[in-house]
Amino acid sequence: MIGIIALTMASPQNARAFVPLKIDLHILDFFKAQCAKRTALVDNRIEHFTKHKEKRETAYETFNDRLTRLIEKMNAKGYDVADLRADQKVVEGKIEKFSDDYAAYLDQLAVVKEYACNHTDDEWKTEITKARTTLKMVRVDAKAIADYYEDVIKPDIEKVLQ
Repeated sequence: MIGIIALTMASPQNARAFVPLKIDLHILDFFKAQCAKRTALVDNRIEHFTKHKEKRETAYETFNDRLTRLIEKMNAKGYDVADLRADQKVVEGKIEKFSDDYAAYLDQLAVVKEYACNHTDDEWKTEITKARTTLKMVRVDAKAIADYYEDVIKPDIEKVLQ
């Protein structure tokens, strides 16, 4: 009986059972490094887009204020500014949608950061894909504001001045 126990302990299969501990330590180091890299990447994106959001919102507020002053000046001179007031309401809605989508993007980046270390690669990639989709919506919103100005507001200003 003792001979059987000694043979099972000395068999090559049991000797290999101890090797994965070293591999696991290397894998653990890899995951720690990957976690640190992913977290730093997401932190940089959050910082960049937070600063960018403030600049964009300031620019849109300035745009809206200038449009309001223009409408008031034109109204004081006796021009019909009903179309411009309606355009301004539409622009305000577009700016609000942009701000909401931008906030949703920053929230999504926070979720991506949370998934960087504690979840599988597939789950992390899924969250990144969601964040990228949200960023695409933000860019579409910004383009919609610029296009609305070029395609609707500018021609309406020219129409009022004629």
